Order: sequence, then C-alpha cells, then structure tokens
Amino acid sequence: MKKININLLAFFASLILMSSSCVDSEKNEVLLIFNKDSSYQKGSIFNDSLYHGVVNLYDKKNKNIGYTNFKYGLKNGPSVLYFDSGIISDSVNYINGLKNGYEFKYDSSGKLLFNCYYHQGLKLGHVIKYDVNGKISEYHFNGFEKRLLYSITQLSDSVFEERGEEINAIVYRTYEQNIEKVMLFLYILNPPYYKNHYEIAIFDTNKKMISSKKIISDHCFYEQELALLPRGNTYGIVMHKFNSYKLKDDLVIKLIQ
Repeated sequence: MKKININLLAFFASLILMSSSCVDSEKNEVLLIFNKDSSYQKGSIFNDSLYHGVVNLYDKKNKNIGYTNFKYGLKNGPSVLYFDSGIISDSVNYINGLKNGYEFKYDSSGKLLFNCYYHQGLKLGHVIKYDVNGKISEYHFNGFEKRLLYSITQLSDSVFEERGEEINAIVYRTYEQNIEKVMLFLYILNPPYYKNHYEIAIFDTNKKMISSKKIISDHCFYEQELALLPRGNTYGIVMHKFNSYKLKDDLVIKLIQ
C-alpha cells in the first residue's frame, strides 16, 4: 500500500481554498457607475469590470428604482423599473444584451398602458395599447423594416377600423452549395379582437384549394422552404378569421408566386 503524504495533501487543499476565495472575492466585488443626474447602478462584477448577476438601480436620493440582470457584462434576463411609489413602470427581458420578448409599460396606478414585442433588439410585430379601464383599444403590427404593416382600432363594441394587410408574405430565392431554394417568409399577426390562424395552401389551375397545412410559429414571423409544384399550381396563404356573428371563420386568401 502506498503511503499518503499528509503534508502534500494539506498544501494542495490550501491552494484550492485560496483559489476559490480569490474567485469568490472577484465575483463579489461591487462596482458603482454614476450618471450625469447623480443616479447610479450598483452590482457585483466579474473580471474587474463586467457586471454579473443582479444590478440594482438607484436615483440621486439613493432610492432603489429598479434592477437589471447581467451575465458576464451583457444584460441577460428581466429588467424592471419602478415609480417612486414602488409600482412597476417598465418591464422587459434581455438576451445577450438585446431586448427579446415583450416589453410592458404601466401608468403610476399600475394599469397597463401598452406592450410591444422585440426580436434580437428590434421592435418587431405586436404593439397593443390599452385605455384607462385596462381594455385593449388598439393593435398594431410592425415589420423588420420598421414599417407599420397592419393596425386595428376598436371604435365601438361592434365597429373596428382596420388599416393595412392581414397577410404579409414574400417568396424569395436563396442558394446553398449552388442549389437554389425557394423560401416563404410570412408575418404572423395576432389581433386581440378575434381568433385567427394561418395556413399554407396549394391551389390548382382553376384557383381551387386542393390542400392546406396549418402554420405554427412561436414568433411573429414564419419561414419555410417551398417545394416545386406542378405547372399551373400555386401556393397561397389562407388566414382563418373567426366571425363571432356568423360563429364560423371568414377566410382571407392571398396567392403567392
């Protein structure tokens, strides 16, 4: 049986403890960054200068007004701001330093004013506005080009004003290893006043629908490669729009080439 050197084990154990304590002290070091108005942020840092973990925000009177989550120097996770009363005023999520997901804004009483959607830092897709009673009053949808594609406003219980197109789709060609691919890009609208869903369909030479498939997407857009069709057939996008008076779907159809 080999003899264990107790002194050597003790030496290595002390090195491990010292290394661990150095890492912990490095992560637990606190950094304050002041703004021109004397407000500041405070949080633990990593590698001498990078925020890592929850960073609290303070006004010039040292009152906590919110927090932001960081991961190795980049905003990552929920970010929240408060009114002086402590009620949330703004809330948004970050991934790798960019806004991702829904952003919410509230008034001083805590009522939701509007929420909008971000995709990798771009304000994209849904914008929903609320009235003083917390009821949805407007819905807007913005494209990647920062252009308003569609809006609907409720004028009364049964009257709505719509602008723009409900089906916004393009077909484009791309090349992968010198092979041409035909791609579909479609924005997925989700107006709050009625249930809807999209389908991709195939139409024959007489513009009769011969097949369709429901489109499912977790985002406000959808992309898919399109297979070549027999001559005379064409693709189309079908939007099923529930009509509460007819108790069935209205169909909005747009053929695409």
